Amino acid sequence: MGPAPTRSAPTARGARPSRPAPMQLATAIPLWEASLRARNRSPRTIRSYRDTARLLVQFLEEHGLPTGAQEVAAENIEAFISDQLDRWRPGTAAVRYRSLKPFFGWLAERGTISSSPMAQVRTPKIPERPVPVVADEDLRELMRACRGEQFEDIRDRALLRLMIDSGARLSADGDSRQTRSGPSGGVMSYTEDEVVAATAAMDTYRGGEQGELGAALVVVGLSADRAAKEVRIRDDMILVAHRAGASLRQLADVSGLGRKTVTAIVSGGRRSRR
Repeated sequence: MGPAPTRSAPTARGARPSRPAPMQLATAIPLWEASLRARNRSPRTIRSYRDTARLLVQFLEEHGLPTGAQEVAAENIEAFISDQLDRWRPGTAAVRYRSLKPFFGWLAERGTISSSPMAQVRTPKIPERPVPVVADEDLRELMRACRGEQFEDIRDRALLRLMIDSGARLSADGDSRQTRSGPSGGVMSYTEDEVVAATAAMDTYRGGEQGELGAALVVVGLSADRAAKEVRIRDDMILVAHRAGASLRQLADVSGLGRKTVTAIVSGGRRSRR
């Protein structure tokens, strides 16, 4: 005869099997980041999603609110968004909202939570702001800053011409990381040296993190308040091209922006020029 079958130890009457502790948001964040990398999301998107999730956990801990993935309620997230609105502009709070929505959606998909609390949270409203229009004299000053004949001057002129003609930005990133083409009226007048410089300028434009203000300062050699105007050149290009007859769809294709965003820029520009 073989050995007698073993029996599991009896449990106390009415006792339930132990369940694993609910996952904490802080534990889920590295898994979320790994999932984003596996989906080949852009480094900027991954950083935004990860940092926002960390900010949420920090806020919940500081205010004594639950930090378990299943325990976080819609009102907890609304409190976090309200805190962001108190600290930053509405656009920043809206970015936080958009970064948290896929995070909790992912938790629901994998069964970590039964449903996403974001379904009950509404995106913060972003008030319309008039578009600051770049004055023609400011554009001339940008060009005068690189009027020399050294390689760096030619390169910077090529880059500025591209930005002014097409509205391209140092920190631009098209939807789905698609390659986008933009017009540049100065290309046909380039000398051979300028063509080489233009290529170098585009290599600089594509070469990694160019969104910092310091990158703009290096390119044009101007003070911070002048370099900050780079972020408005794109909007100015859209306004000028629209007055010249370009349709909203054409402007959306060239700029890489959605038609709704282009419409808002055009509407804001009209008010700004009044």
